[in-house]
Amino acid sequence: MFRRLGLLLCLLIAAGAGAILLLEPQIPVPIPEGEANAQIAARLPQQIDRPPAEILVTGLTLDFQASNAVRVLAEAEISGYGVSARTETGASGGLIYRDGAFYLSDPV
Repeated sequence: MFRRLGLLLCLLIAAGAGAILLLEPQIPVPIPEGEANAQIAARLPQQIDRPPAEILVTGLTLDFQASNAVRVLAEAEISGYGVSARTETGASGGLIYRDGAFYLSDPV
């Protein structure tokens, strides 16, 4: 009797978890904007070599939007082909977590 009751309880829990994932496939993970920016700043500047170009990322900040979008603002120094430039750029999109890393998804 207790074995059947335990099995029924396990099946109900599994069915409930499955229903939650089917009805709400996105699970919110609160990450404070300040903490995210502090961890990014600790890794800068960062050199990216893509011969014949060299890119030095000197600044990168995240701006979490109320619409669950994220705006990324980046500053970099780029050199290659005998030319150097300093640039600032921005992008926005959703934020997804896949294979142990966060990525920008399509624009929101």
